[in-house]
Amino acid sequence: MFLICFQTKLDSGKWVYTEEEIAMIRDKRIALLHLFFENGDFGFYHTHLCDTYREQAFYYAKKHDEINTLKHLQLASEHAIKFISSMDEKRTSLIFRDMQGESFATGNSDNDACKLLKKMEHKVFD
Repeated sequence: MFLICFQTKLDSGKWVYTEEEIAMIRDKRIALLHLFFENGDFGFYHTHLCDTYREQAFYYAKKHDEINTLKHLQLASEHAIKFISSMDEKRTSLIFRDMQGESFATGNSDNDACKLLKKMEHKVFD
């Protein structure tokens, strides 16, 4: 599956997308993953959801939107935990049905939960 970061610059040095457009693209990434994994059996893709929700939380915090900031922080933390706890589960979603979960080490100090905590140290979350 293919997920792209759209924060690139044109040759002129201008951003390809505005911050608002990048936030809309992140929402589309979330929706796309939910479309593929309709039963919530994301496996490794919990990490993509955690990253995306974390960046959405940062975006909303910069806009002083407390409700959406907290909502996205909560979702990021849920996916960080689910990533660690659900790696060996079999898939039940239609496209990936009966595929075994990935084997992936998550015990180091640079896991999604740690990245989320580090991101939350930014002053935008004060």
